[in-house]
Amino acid sequence: MSDLPEGRKPLTTADLIKAMLNLTTSIKAGEMPTVDPTHNYTLNEYQADMSTTAIYKLKVIYPALGLANEAGEVGGKIKKLIRDDNVSFDGDFQLTDKQRADIAAELGDVLWYVAALGRDLGISLNQIAVMNLEKLFSRMERGTIGGSGDNR
Repeated sequence: MSDLPEGRKPLTTADLIKAMLNLTTSIKAGEMPTVDPTHNYTLNEYQADMSTTAIYKLKVIYPALGLANEAGEVGGKIKKLIRDDNVSFDGDFQLTDKQRADIAAELGDVLWYVAALGRDLGISLNQIAVMNLEKLFSRMERGTIGGSGDNR
C-alpha cells in the first residue's frame, strides 16, 4: 500500500536529481517558493535562490560547520552501502533508485552549504567553479594532477 495520494506515482531518481539540479523558485509576496524542474539552473541562480532559505546568525561559521557535517553524511551513506549492502564501488556496481536518491539528497545539502559559505565570503558559485577548473587544468598541464599539496 502506497502513502502517495491516489493517481500519484513515486518519483524516480531521475526526477529527484532533475528537480534538485534544475530547481528554480518564484517567490511572490505571501507565497511559498515553487519548483520548476524544467528550468536549467545556473550556479549563480541557485546561489541567489538558496539565499532565500539561509536563516542563521553566524555568517561563515554556520555554513562552514554545516558543510563539514553534510560532507560527513555523504561519506556515511557510502560507508553504509559498503557495510550493509556489500556495494563495492569497483566500477561495476549498481545502486537502487532509493540509494542514489539518498546520496543525491545529501549532495544537495552539501551544495547548499557551499553556496551559503561562498555567499557569506562574497564569492559566487560560478567564481568558485571557474577557479577550481583553472587550478585543475593547470595541474594537468604541468603533470601534477596526482600527488598532494595545495600549491602543486
